[in-house]
Amino acid sequence: CDKLRPKKNIVFDVQPVVQIAKHIEEAIDEIKKKLTLLTNNMNRSSKKETKSRSGGTMKTHMKGENS
Repeated sequence: CDKLRPKKNIVFDVQPVVQIAKHIEEAIDEIKKKLTLLTNNMNRSSKKETKSRSGGTMKTHMKGENS
């Protein structure tokens, strides 16, 4: 136990750093979640744009061909 006593101050100094690290990890996780949501939304919107653009022109062409 005597060997641990001088290290007690170090342990107390490390504790806030550990807490900060945990907060940083949580923040990074939140950022990752938001980034994946953003990229998913962007992918969906870009797919919708290409579908509506090509689909819209295809439909008008097909209607013109049929009539």
